[in-house]
Amino acid sequence: MSQLDYPNLKAVLSISGCFFLQFIAANSTMNVVSTTLKDCGFDNLGFYSLAVIYMVFGLSSLIAPPIIKRLKPNLSMVLGSLCYDIWLISLSLPAILLKSKDLKEVLTYNQVILIVIIASAIMGFGATLIWIGQGKYLSDCSKQKIERKGIYSSIFLSFMFLASILSSFLSALILGSYSQEYLYLVCTFISLLSTILLIFLPKIDIEEEECQVLREGQSQNKMHHDEIGLMKLIASKQMILTYGISLTTALSHAFRTAGLFNFLTLTQSDETIQNQFKQASYAQALFGVGQFIGSVSFGYLSEKLKSNFKMTQVALLVHVFSYSSMIWCNEIYKFGILSFCTCFILGIQDSFLQNQMQVIMGAEFTQSIEAFAIYRLFNSVSVTFILIIISNLTNLEGFRIFIAGCLVFSIFSQAIMIKLFKFKYQQGDVEHENKKQTIESLIQKK
Repeated sequence: MSQLDYPNLKAVLSISGCFFLQFIAANSTMNVVSTTLKDCGFDNLGFYSLAVIYMVFGLSSLIAPPIIKRLKPNLSMVLGSLCYDIWLISLSLPAILLKSKDLKEVLTYNQVILIVIIASAIMGFGATLIWIGQGKYLSDCSKQKIERKGIYSSIFLSFMFLASILSSFLSALILGSYSQEYLYLVCTFISLLSTILLIFLPKIDIEEEECQVLREGQSQNKMHHDEIGLMKLIASKQMILTYGISLTTALSHAFRTAGLFNFLTLTQSDETIQNQFKQASYAQALFGVGQFIGSVSFGYLSEKLKSNFKMTQVALLVHVFSYSSMIWCNEIYKFGILSFCTCFILGIQDSFLQNQMQVIMGAEFTQSIEAFAIYRLFNSVSVTFILIIISNLTNLEGFRIFIAGCLVFSIFSQAIMIKLFKFKYQQGDVEHENKKQTIESLIQKK
């Protein structure tokens, strides 16, 4: 792979490695926190913590674009990662409070809840910085060759999904043998390491027009213009058409974060708590394997089909297959081999959705920062309310209704995109490839 064919590939691998570490730590805790904190006697604190994270994440997306443009993506991601560190540290308090008489004299039950909720709000704002900054950074990496957007997204998310696999194993190994505060402390250390590495992330050259704005001293006017542009983009027809798959992504994300682990433990009623945690974590590792395989497959198909329109058609088929398998698993409602297979298939679907949103926001909209901010806003607020629904799913009938609803809505949202969204290269990338070849031939002649 030459630098001309794959510009900024080193930067793509660098940010992928940093997020790999960050989300080994984050996923290890987020996937189990709703269940582990309940085991500590804090009822639904885990669900409330996640709900606060996603609510703040979504709402702060409205103010994030001008902040990220001022700070630049690199610094934004470093500050966002620090917010993750704060949340991870706070999660160890509930477990330690049960064992430490000294801590009980300093902090009450309600004070610990308040600390966790405040730390959750801080992480929510940090998630805005780190994810919108990542979206801008990754988009900039492929601006010299926009057709590399799909493969770069696939590389990045493959690292993320590999982190998902390892995070499940980490949760299983620690929770299967030790108390949960050890999991939070190990994850805090990993997260701090990621924060340090993000400081040394390669810088991507800013666009020429951005340089011109800085030279002319018009950054304030540009910021005001972007705020107006953000509101117009929210109400634009193209963006409105993406809200369906954004909500579909939120359904998948919320179920993966708080519903799947809970579902897997509920189907093991005859096992001890530690065995439930261990086996559910191992099953979730298959979800991560599915995400990794799905991301690699998305990158391969993206390179072959060269069309987001065609990739949306593929995503529709993946939805039908994955949710059908989940419906089958729910009807059996007994932990076994099918549970592992279903987690794997759901992982493939989840990775297709995430890759699809990365590519659409980065390649189909010229205002990439604003597009990612709107996506994160709508997605995160949706996750908040979906988490509240999931927290009340405690039996076969509840999961049946939820999963069937996910299947119907996912088909509807992808069908809307296929029918109405105006993709840049709807019938393929032939014209774009011809232009690219013409330009490259002219460069070679010179």
